[in-house]
Amino acid sequence: VVQQTQTVEVPLSPSLSAATRSSMAWRFVDSEENWIVSLAPDFISLETLAYTTFEDFSDRFDRVLRSLVNVFQPNPQTRIGLRYINEMSNEARPHIGDWRGLINDALLGALCSEVFDEDVREAVHVINSQQPDGTFALRFAVKTEGGSCKHILDFDYYNEEQKPIDVEALANVLRGYNGVVYKMFRWCIEDELLEQFEPIR
Repeated sequence: VVQQTQTVEVPLSPSLSAATRSSMAWRFVDSEENWIVSLAPDFISLETLAYTTFEDFSDRFDRVLRSLVNVFQPNPQTRIGLRYINEMSNEARPHIGDWRGLINDALLGALCSEVFDEDVREAVHVINSQQPDGTFALRFAVKTEGGSCKHILDFDYYNEEQKPIDVEALANVLRGYNGVVYKMFRWCIEDELLEQFEPIR
């Protein structure tokens, strides 16, 4: 299924005045709406709601990127990134306190205290870390509403160095990013919580 969409970019200047820029983009969606390739004049992306393994994702992205290079010969590369958004909730754990011992205390911070429990509606932590091969960003959010407590772990690893596009090199970069993201994911959650996840088949 092919869809044409309008993208709008709103960069803020130091004076906080906004100058918008819009462009057309194409979305190529599979019949189950689990995989989406987005193509715009200045980017291409692959996203999925049916993630299984990094190898599967990497193979699909490799085909997408090779098609882009063969058809359009774009240069240079200005940004490459890998992002995982993990959303966790459980009807049996409606309060922040119900998650203590399942999320790393170092990540929960003040939320480990019993001072914060049913009264907390939202908490957000953002960590940006400069690495030799790019920038690693971790966004951790907790939201409680309507008897539900939702935890969001958002990992974003990217590099904005300008260089010629090399498909093989990019595959290795993303593989390295994936390894770091998985280690950080395992640091964020305790073994007991991991055991409650649905197994990947």
